[in-house]
Amino acid sequence: NNLENFYLWSLGSYKLILNNNNLNETNIIARNFKNAELLNLALNKITNISNGFFSSSFKLLELYLNSNNIMEIESEAFVNLKLLKKLDLSHNLIERINSNTLRTLSKLEYLNLSYNYLSFVDKSFFNTLHLLFKLDLSNNKLKSIEDFSFKNL
Repeated sequence: NNLENFYLWSLGSYKLILNNNNLNETNIIARNFKNAELLNLALNKITNISNGFFSSSFKLLELYLNSNNIMEIESEAFVNLKLLKKLDLSHNLIERINSNTLRTLSKLEYLNLSYNYLSFVDKSFFNTLHLLFKLDLSNNKLKSIEDFSFKNL
């Protein structure tokens, strides 16, 4: 539980589990997870997912970012994760997600956004998520869901 810096220059493994450490976005060189199919960064101290954070993670199928302190996810954060099937962002501090953030995740089947602070669901938010079969928005602060928000699911 003391891992504070993590650098991988050549990852040969297909599954990388780094949950329950003291990692944050400044001491993870995530662009080097190029061969990982599963990346578990749950229970760390990540607060922001910036554009290009996963820029070389082309093979990633499952990404666990749950139980961090994520408040912001930039609109291009997941742009190269075209094979991603499972994304867990539960138990964070997310108040809103730009509708473009998920646009390239057309293979996504499972999305967990539970236990955040989301108050609104935009009708274009799920436009490209045609394969999504499990969506968890429970325990948020939802006040409004636009008409036809889930029409493409």
